[in-house]
Amino acid sequence: MRYLMLLSAVAAASPALAAVPQMNRAEAAQLYGAAGFPITNDRPTNACGQPANPRMTFVDISGDGAPEVLVTDSNAACYKGAGSFFAVLTKAGKQWRQVISGTGTISAEATRSGGWLDMTVAQGTCRRPFAYDGSRYVPNGPCAGQAPPTRAPVPVPPPVRSAAAPARAAPPPALPAPAPSPVAGQPFSAAEQAAIFKAAEATRMGKGWSLCPEDMHREPATLESPGDLNGDGRPEALITQGASFCYGMTGMGYQLLTKQANGQWTRVPGAGGQGIPTILATKGVGGWPDIELGVPGFCFPIWRFNGKAYDIHRMHYEGKPCKK
Repeated sequence: MRYLMLLSAVAAASPALAAVPQMNRAEAAQLYGAAGFPITNDRPTNACGQPANPRMTFVDISGDGAPEVLVTDSNAACYKGAGSFFAVLTKAGKQWRQVISGTGTISAEATRSGGWLDMTVAQGTCRRPFAYDGSRYVPNGPCAGQAPPTRAPVPVPPPVRSAAAPARAAPPPALPAPAPSPVAGQPFSAAEQAAIFKAAEATRMGKGWSLCPEDMHREPATLESPGDLNGDGRPEALITQGASFCYGMTGMGYQLLTKQANGQWTRVPGAGGQGIPTILATKGVGGWPDIELGVPGFCFPIWRFNGKAYDIHRMHYEGKPCKK
């Protein structure tokens, strides 16, 4: 079959290369689908609905002697900004499932977590470490070279003394500086993650959370910290999840949340649903950034905050207006 012939070697540094396992037509189709490349007209298709030629390398990442598979694909138009996509899958029973995926590039490190090789994901200038948590890869720190900002304590002036008055006791020490707000890429604490997923009305599924519990072959949702998007001094949170059952050919859904002044998390109106979100530099009302949604085809919607909710602002492709 044509798509089985697409299995080709790619460079892999640390993991040991493994033999390509024998697969029948149904298993090969399930592998491509789990990697994010459903078979259409006997060809794999990418998240934009275009024919694709993903490259696959079978490697032993977990150290158990059984092969995992690294899937890579390049397409500057479909994978905005990064230009490339990756996914790592492992076989659970008779089904292949993702343990990590995203845009950019991935590389293995010499260290291990839970028996699995640690990974580094490069997205633009961000190189973020990932570690295996027993189910999938999760962020294991901020982007390389980034650290939470520090704040100097407010200086306390010395006590004023007069010749007639006795010396006063030294002033109390300054209060500790408040904890810095999360910066882009910095993981949330376990308690904060649970609060965010609950606010998104996600469903607890094993060790992870799902925005699409109806999908029996779903992968857990991924939580990212894009930082303070609207400049109000409080962080936002971005949840994404691949699930073709809920999101069709696009294969991915998302939900943007914000932290209120009372510490509670809430969904940002209109910023959630089907599509591959990309935060843009342009802004709407209140300083909220525009969001481009990657969808099948060659015309992508730009959503803008109107003061009450995100709504479609325009359609474009490679910076030029277009019609869906």
